[in-house]
Amino acid sequence: MNTKRQTIWLVSILSIMVILSAYYLFTGGQDGDLAGEPGWDQNQDQDYFGPDVNMVGVGSEPTAEGTGQEATSDMSADDAILEQIAQQNMSALDNLVQQQINREEAYEKKSEELMTIITTGESTEAMSQAYEQYSELEGEMAVIAAIEAELLKDYNYAVVSKEEDKWKVSVQTESLEKTQAVNITELMMDELQLAANEIVIHTIQ
Repeated sequence: MNTKRQTIWLVSILSIMVILSAYYLFTGGQDGDLAGEPGWDQNQDQDYFGPDVNMVGVGSEPTAEGTGQEATSDMSADDAILEQIAQQNMSALDNLVQQQINREEAYEKKSEELMTIITTGESTEAMSQAYEQYSELEGEMAVIAAIEAELLKDYNYAVVSKEEDKWKVSVQTESLEKTQAVNITELMMDELQLAANEIVIHTIQ
Protein backbone atom coordinates (compact mmCIF):
# COMPACT_ATOMS: atom_id res chain seq x y z
CA MET A 1 0.00 0.00 0.00
CA ASN A 2 2.80 2.34 0.87
CA THR A 3 4.55 1.54 -2.38
CA LYS A 4 1.43 2.40 -4.37
CA ARG A 5 1.08 5.72 -2.54
CA GLN A 6 4.72 6.58 -3.19
CA THR A 7 4.27 5.76 -6.85
CA ILE A 8 1.20 8.00 -7.07
CA TRP A 9 3.08 10.76 -5.25
CA LEU A 10 6.06 10.54 -7.62
CA VAL A 11 3.78 10.58 -10.65
CA SER A 12 2.01 13.66 -9.25
CA ILE A 13 5.32 15.42 -8.63
CA LEU A 14 6.52 14.59 -12.16
CA SER A 15 3.25 15.83 -13.62
CA ILE A 16 3.57 19.10 -11.74
CA MET A 17 7.19 19.48 -12.93
CA VAL A 18 6.14 18.79 -16.53
CA ILE A 19 3.39 21.38 -16.29
CA LEU A 20 5.76 23.96 -14.74
CA SER A 21 8.37 23.25 -17.41
CA ALA A 22 5.84 23.70 -20.18
CA TYR A 23 4.64 26.92 -18.61
CA TYR A 24 8.19 28.19 -18.33
CA LEU A 25 8.95 27.34 -21.93
CA PHE A 26 5.94 29.30 -23.19
CA THR A 27 6.25 32.28 -20.85
CA GLY A 28 9.76 32.31 -19.37
CA GLY A 29 11.58 34.00 -22.36
CA GLN A 30 9.31 37.05 -22.53
CA ASP A 31 9.95 40.61 -21.24
CA GLY A 32 11.50 40.98 -17.83
CA ASP A 33 12.29 37.29 -17.15
CA LEU A 34 15.98 37.53 -18.09
CA ALA A 35 16.59 40.70 -16.16
CA GLY A 36 17.73 38.75 -13.14
CA GLU A 37 20.10 36.40 -15.02
CA PRO A 38 23.80 36.73 -14.06
CA GLY A 39 25.86 38.98 -16.38
CA TRP A 40 22.89 40.74 -17.99
CA ASP A 41 22.94 44.51 -17.88
CA GLN A 42 19.57 46.18 -18.01
CA ASN A 43 21.21 49.24 -19.63
CA GLN A 44 23.04 47.23 -22.26
CA ASP A 45 20.85 48.35 -25.22
CA GLN A 46 21.14 52.00 -24.25
CA ASP A 47 24.92 51.83 -23.83
CA TYR A 48 25.48 50.03 -27.12
CA PHE A 49 23.71 52.64 -29.16
CA GLY A 50 24.90 55.50 -26.99
CA PRO A 51 26.96 58.47 -28.10
CA ASP A 52 30.28 56.77 -27.33
CA VAL A 53 29.81 54.21 -30.10
CA ASN A 54 31.60 55.15 -33.35
CA MET A 55 29.16 54.06 -36.06
CA VAL A 56 30.83 54.66 -39.42
CA GLY A 57 28.65 56.54 -41.88
CA VAL A 58 25.93 57.41 -39.38
CA GLY A 59 25.84 61.10 -38.59
CA SER A 60 29.62 61.29 -38.83
CA GLU A 61 31.15 64.75 -38.81
CA PRO A 62 34.69 65.92 -39.57
CA THR A 63 36.97 66.10 -36.58
CA ALA A 64 37.91 69.46 -35.12
CA GLU A 65 41.50 68.90 -36.19
CA GLY A 66 40.57 68.23 -39.81
CA THR A 67 38.23 71.21 -39.96
CA GLY A 68 40.93 73.44 -38.55
CA GLN A 69 43.46 72.31 -41.12
CA GLU A 70 41.04 72.91 -44.00
CA ALA A 71 40.12 76.34 -42.64
CA THR A 72 43.81 77.20 -42.23
CA SER A 73 44.48 76.04 -45.77
CA ASP A 74 41.64 78.18 -47.14
CA MET A 75 42.86 81.21 -45.19
CA SER A 76 46.40 80.69 -46.46
CA ALA A 77 45.14 80.54 -50.05
CA ASP A 78 43.09 83.74 -49.56
CA ASP A 79 46.05 85.53 -47.99
CA ALA A 80 48.27 84.49 -50.89
CA ILE A 81 45.76 85.85 -53.42
CA LEU A 82 45.39 89.14 -51.53
CA GLU A 83 49.16 89.49 -51.28
CA GLN A 84 49.54 88.85 -55.00
CA ILE A 85 46.92 91.49 -55.82
CA ALA A 86 48.61 93.94 -53.46
CA GLN A 87 51.97 93.33 -55.13
CA GLN A 88 50.44 93.82 -58.58
CA ASN A 89 48.79 97.05 -57.49
CA MET A 90 52.02 98.27 -55.92
CA SER A 91 53.95 97.39 -59.07
CA ALA A 92 51.43 99.28 -61.22
CA LEU A 93 51.64 102.30 -58.90
CA ASP A 94 55.45 102.17 -59.00
CA ASN A 95 55.28 102.18 -62.78
CA LEU A 96 52.98 105.18 -62.66
CA VAL A 97 55.36 107.06 -60.38
CA GLN A 98 58.29 106.12 -62.61
CA GLN A 99 56.34 107.34 -65.63
CA GLN A 100 55.94 110.73 -63.98
CA ILE A 101 59.64 110.85 -63.07
CA ASN A 102 60.64 109.98 -66.63
CA ARG A 103 58.39 112.74 -67.96
CA GLU A 104 59.91 115.32 -65.62
CA GLU A 105 63.43 114.24 -66.55
CA ALA A 106 62.62 114.48 -70.27
CA TYR A 107 61.21 118.00 -69.84
CA GLU A 108 64.20 119.05 -67.78
CA LYS A 109 66.63 117.72 -70.36
CA LYS A 110 64.78 119.47 -73.20
CA SER A 111 64.65 122.70 -71.23
CA GLU A 112 68.41 122.61 -70.64
CA GLU A 113 69.07 122.02 -74.34
CA LEU A 114 66.89 124.95 -75.37
CA MET A 115 68.37 127.21 -72.73
CA THR A 116 71.85 126.41 -74.00
CA ILE A 117 70.83 127.43 -77.52
CA ILE A 118 69.20 130.60 -76.21
CA THR A 119 72.32 131.69 -74.36
CA THR A 120 75.02 130.49 -76.77
CA GLY A 121 73.23 130.30 -80.10
CA GLU A 122 75.20 130.75 -83.27
CA SER A 123 72.50 132.93 -84.80
CA THR A 124 69.71 135.18 -83.73
CA GLU A 125 67.22 133.05 -85.64
CA ALA A 126 68.27 129.87 -83.82
CA MET A 127 68.14 131.65 -80.49
CA SER A 128 64.66 133.00 -81.29
CA GLN A 129 63.34 129.59 -82.29
CA ALA A 130 64.81 128.02 -79.16
CA TYR A 131 63.21 130.67 -76.99
CA GLU A 132 59.81 130.07 -78.64
CA GLN A 133 60.09 126.31 -78.05
CA TYR A 134 61.19 126.90 -74.47
CA SER A 135 58.13 129.05 -73.82
CA GLU A 136 55.83 126.43 -75.30
CA LEU A 137 57.48 123.74 -73.19
CA GLU A 138 57.11 125.76 -70.02
CA GLY A 139 53.44 126.43 -70.81
CA GLU A 140 52.81 122.73 -71.53
CA MET A 141 54.39 121.68 -68.23
CA ALA A 142 52.25 124.21 -66.36
CA VAL A 143 49.06 122.92 -68.03
CA ILE A 144 49.93 119.30 -67.24
CA ALA A 145 50.57 120.18 -63.61
CA ALA A 146 47.17 121.91 -63.48
CA ILE A 147 45.41 118.90 -65.05
CA GLU A 148 47.03 116.48 -62.60
CA ALA A 149 46.08 118.72 -59.67
CA GLU A 150 42.47 118.72 -60.89
CA LEU A 151 42.43 114.92 -61.30
CA LEU A 152 43.87 114.40 -57.81
CA LYS A 153 40.65 115.85 -56.41
CA ASP A 154 38.84 112.69 -57.54
CA TYR A 155 41.59 110.06 -57.81
CA ASN A 156 44.33 108.75 -55.54
CA TYR A 157 47.02 109.29 -58.15
CA ALA A 158 47.12 110.80 -61.64
CA VAL A 159 49.78 111.17 -64.31
CA VAL A 160 49.57 112.83 -67.72
CA SER A 161 52.22 111.98 -70.30
CA LYS A 162 52.76 112.11 -74.03
CA GLU A 163 53.51 108.92 -75.93
CA GLU A 164 54.34 109.48 -79.61
CA ASP A 165 51.17 111.02 -81.12
CA LYS A 166 48.90 110.22 -78.13
CA TRP A 167 48.35 111.75 -74.74
CA LYS A 168 47.97 109.22 -71.94
CA VAL A 169 46.07 109.90 -68.74
CA SER A 170 46.69 107.34 -65.98
CA VAL A 171 44.57 107.43 -62.83
CA GLN A 172 44.46 105.20 -59.75
CA THR A 173 40.90 104.14 -58.96
CA GLU A 174 38.87 101.03 -58.12
CA SER A 175 36.63 101.59 -61.14
CA LEU A 176 36.08 104.25 -63.76
CA GLU A 177 32.55 105.22 -64.66
CA LYS A 178 31.65 106.34 -68.16
CA THR A 179 30.88 109.84 -66.97
CA GLN A 180 34.30 110.04 -65.31
CA ALA A 181 36.02 109.02 -68.55
CA VAL A 182 34.06 111.68 -70.41
CA ASN A 183 35.07 114.33 -67.85
CA ILE A 184 38.75 113.39 -68.16
CA THR A 185 38.57 113.53 -71.95
CA GLU A 186 36.88 116.94 -71.92
CA LEU A 187 39.43 118.27 -69.45
CA MET A 188 42.32 117.18 -71.67
CA MET A 189 40.65 118.58 -74.80
CA ASP A 190 40.02 121.97 -73.19
CA GLU A 191 43.41 122.39 -71.56
CA LEU A 192 45.69 121.01 -74.28
CA GLN A 193 43.55 121.73 -77.36
CA LEU A 194 43.38 118.04 -78.31
CA ALA A 195 40.98 115.88 -80.31
CA ALA A 196 39.23 112.98 -78.58
CA ASN A 197 41.14 110.38 -80.59
CA GLU A 198 44.43 111.79 -79.30
CA ILE A 199 43.61 110.86 -75.70
CA VAL A 200 44.09 107.47 -74.04
CA ILE A 201 42.82 106.82 -70.50
CA HIS A 202 44.48 104.15 -68.38
CA THR A 203 43.45 103.02 -64.88
CA ILE A 204 45.13 101.06 -62.10
CA GLN A 205 43.68 99.92 -58.80
